[in-house]
Amino acid sequence: MTETPAREDLEKRIRELEEELARRKHLEASLQQSEKLYRNLFEQHAAVKLIIDPDNGNIIDANAMAVEFYGWTREQLRRMNIQDINTLPPEQIKMEMEKAKTLTRIYFEFRHRRADGSIRDVEVFASRIEAEGKELIHSIVHDITDRKTAQKALANKRQRLAFILEGTNAGTWEWNVQTGETIFNERWAEIIGYSLEEIKPVSIATWERFTHPDDLKTSNDLLEKHFKKELPYYEYEARMRHRDGSWVWVLDRGKVATWTHDGKPLLMSGTHQDITRRKRAEEDLEEERKQLRKALDEVRTLQGILPICSNCKKIRDDRGYWNQIESYIRDHSEADFSHSICPECAKKLYPQFYDR
Repeated sequence: MTETPAREDLEKRIRELEEELARRKHLEASLQQSEKLYRNLFEQHAAVKLIIDPDNGNIIDANAMAVEFYGWTREQLRRMNIQDINTLPPEQIKMEMEKAKTLTRIYFEFRHRRADGSIRDVEVFASRIEAEGKELIHSIVHDITDRKTAQKALANKRQRLAFILEGTNAGTWEWNVQTGETIFNERWAEIIGYSLEEIKPVSIATWERFTHPDDLKTSNDLLEKHFKKELPYYEYEARMRHRDGSWVWVLDRGKVATWTHDGKPLLMSGTHQDITRRKRAEEDLEEERKQLRKALDEVRTLQGILPICSNCKKIRDDRGYWNQIESYIRDHSEADFSHSICPECAKKLYPQFYDR
């Protein structure tokens, strides 16, 4: 009777061991499957991948794309340190590795050296993983050299444009034709005596509010022609009301940059240039021309009483000098002279020739 409980306990223990063994085998199979899946993902991923030991910076593993990108074999990469491909000073690399130990997800921008000596700009997305009881850094590397070059070119272009605008002292405007939303720079507001903050909120109505009504109509007509593509550009000289109540002249230029899918103007941009001095100089010059023309007309037209000598027929000018009549008329008109003789004088002075 005493052997039965002991036998039952033994059989129960055997069953537990078998269940534990089955569980471990299942777990092992799952781990193998997960490892296989991870390995496939690591190897076949289209991005460059590196596994790095954050304690010393050693490269633990590299995928096929890393081999293709860097130009070293996998065995060579596995014997290398991150300092061998990173252009940063060792001290800074060490600081970045220490940072990676504390963060869940990390983003870096580095410059990496390749086997052929070329340097590429890269962005690195990194995360901490655990392998065989040790924390490692799993890094995905993207080549962003072309993007950085394009960004630099764009920044240079913007800088040059900023210098040009500063050099021309021009205001700028950007207009969403469909919504009326408008962006002005500070100089746009300065031309009419305000700061940009003082005229906010701004829209296309801001331009309409400050522009001379007569000029606004012509401006709108030219805009419509540009919108219909009858004019390649919009350009107009308009008056705007200054803060002090005067009118300032601006040369307004612009062009539609983008159109809607149905051919309507969408985004338009342009500049304002203060041409008040030039316009006033032109007005002064025109007034001077009118005055000069009037003076010339008066000078060229003989008027009033002209003192003429009854004997020699000389004319006295306004300075008191006596001049031959042809000299006086030449100086005070646009006529010129050729000398001849009338029949009466010819008969009197040269009778022998006249009678003949």
